[in-house]
Amino acid sequence: MKTIKEVKFELDGLHCADCAGKIERELQKQDYIEDARVDVVLGKAKIKIKEGIDVDDEFVKNVTNSIQSIENIGVALEGGLQDHSKDDHEGHDHDDAGMSPFIWLGGFIIALRLFVEAPWLNGVTIAVYFVVGWPVLKAFVSGLSRKQFFDENVLMSVATLGALAIGEYGEALGVMVFYSVGEYFQHKAVDDSRASIKALLNKRPQFARKLVDGVEEIVACEVIQVGDRIRINPSDQVPLDGLVVSGNTTFDMSSLTGESMPENIFEGDTILSGSINLSSPIEVEVTKEYSNSTISKMLTLIEASSDNKAKTEIFMTKFSRIYTPIVFVLALVIMLYVGITTGVAYDGIYRGLVFLVISCPCALVLSIPLGYFAGIGRASKSGILIKGGESIEALAAVDGVVFDKTGTLTKGELVVTHVSGRDDVLEIAAHLESYSNHPIGKAIVSAYNKPVNLERVSEVKEVFGKGIRGLWDGESVFVGSLKNVKEEGYDVSSYESDMTSVLVVLNDVLIGGIELDDTLREDSKQLIQDLHKRHIFSVMLSGDRQSVVDRVAKDMGIDDAYGELLPEDKVSQFSKIKAERNATLAYAGDGMNDAAVLGLSDVGFSMGAVGNDLAIEYSDVVLVNDNPHQILETIDIAKKTQRITYMNIILIMVIKILVLVLGSLGLAKMWMAVIADVGVSILAVLNAVRIMRIKRS
Repeated sequence: MKTIKEVKFELDGLHCADCAGKIERELQKQDYIEDARVDVVLGKAKIKIKEGIDVDDEFVKNVTNSIQSIENIGVALEGGLQDHSKDDHEGHDHDDAGMSPFIWLGGFIIALRLFVEAPWLNGVTIAVYFVVGWPVLKAFVSGLSRKQFFDENVLMSVATLGALAIGEYGEALGVMVFYSVGEYFQHKAVDDSRASIKALLNKRPQFARKLVDGVEEIVACEVIQVGDRIRINPSDQVPLDGLVVSGNTTFDMSSLTGESMPENIFEGDTILSGSINLSSPIEVEVTKEYSNSTISKMLTLIEASSDNKAKTEIFMTKFSRIYTPIVFVLALVIMLYVGITTGVAYDGIYRGLVFLVISCPCALVLSIPLGYFAGIGRASKSGILIKGGESIEALAAVDGVVFDKTGTLTKGELVVTHVSGRDDVLEIAAHLESYSNHPIGKAIVSAYNKPVNLERVSEVKEVFGKGIRGLWDGESVFVGSLKNVKEEGYDVSSYESDMTSVLVVLNDVLIGGIELDDTLREDSKQLIQDLHKRHIFSVMLSGDRQSVVDRVAKDMGIDDAYGELLPEDKVSQFSKIKAERNATLAYAGDGMNDAAVLGLSDVGFSMGAVGNDLAIEYSDVVLVNDNPHQILETIDIAKKTQRITYMNIILIMVIKILVLVLGSLGLAKMWMAVIADVGVSILAVLNAVRIMRIKRS
């Protein structure tokens, strides 16, 4: 298997979503690149390199040239080699210096033309047009040299130069001024929204207070090893996951869980990176390297979410590639048709120029990924990690949620409630179960609460999904579920109940039983009720007996419940539910034994599994806070994100089509087309960022 390295490049000044798509396609053509993704929201290019390619100066130069052959922007390798700064930003005002004074001059000339009619003013207007439009015109020439015939600068230049050619001097200047003003505010809106999203990704700690022989040293987090000791002072952010070995304090966990209530941490407790120390200094023994720490994994998931594009985004990206050429051809058809049928070339040319102004697809291509990323960013504030726009789209369409019972709807903390039969039933079961990591086994050992003498136990073998066998003082023992003991022919009628039952068989004699119960989470019942209010059905799958599962389902109001399922049975039952209901299904589990079902589901939720690599790989949503009610919050965020995204698409398309129709009928002016183009882009960006302010459910 070949190793593919991934590198990232910062793209300084990338605001055009259409250009981002062209850059991505250009990079994918290069024979030294396995794959490339350009993220206009974060202003980054992520490149997977083919085997044998070194990341050196030559590589950086080649990538930079490929990117700048499409758009003359700044390119820099993230965290390395050298910075390839842009010479300029053709056609764009990327700096924070404010709007060009020449634009104000252009506005003054337009206003003057409303009150003054004089031949000399036409000459002034033309001169000011070239001054105001110089960045766009320069980019126009550069675009033609790069064979970028449908670049927004090319389209705007052709439209305004065409207006000059037919004597519409004021119109040409007006369009260029409106376009420049619109571009300024669009870039500002994109930069502001990008800053708010990047603020989420800048929570990753950079330095740690490493203790060497009791002496504190400030070092980069990357050099800290597992087992090292670090000090965390009040107001410090925890840089790496670890175990508190000295001191007690209070932590703000809101950056991880979204919960504002501080949490008390004591010596011996585990603390997660990203938390903020609020009160006293503590010493921590590092348990995970920087790259595997909680905050790093969370932020990596968020940043990588843009790779998983929604179907809507993919469609609009493909549509944008044909939209501009189609409108361009329509402009030529309108010019020729109107010119020939009316005998007035001016009318045909003017109507065609209106089409050119409205032909840039940037508003469509930009607002959709920005909206999805804003939704992902909003969710992360509540400790909800969504893996991409594809997941948001599926969440918004969810018809039902299938739950694993233990650890999801219940706390997963089984306790022994009753023991019957011989006096040594619990002792025998505890000795065998001490070899098991199963929650039932742990609960039995905990209830025994005495030292276990392992010399009394031998030949222990765990039977997957059924129980555990072994020898107790040389005698054969089986500790297993009521169902499996019954299947082996024993009379279990006196042990049947609606609790989880474990029976003990010694030398082929049933000698007793142990009843266990799992406490429901406080908010699980409310979750089911709230899902029903949103017309989302609920199903529960469990390995427990059907009577136990039915009791829990009845208590909570769950629609359907299936018990006595082995892990492989859950997969087939889930597939059956999905097929019978023809529904978009989410699955919620604890991420430990759910990988197969998570992979089958339209949306997979893992509870509190940010440290579980398998759960992260197979799930679409990770709930850091281990709170099942956040399933509802996730669905609500997704639905509102999708609603705003569709609102943007409809807004953009309606305005553009309206102007195209009016333009073809000769009822639209070029300045109307400019407002429809850049104005609607600004509105769409601002509307998308509104997602960040969605309130918690």
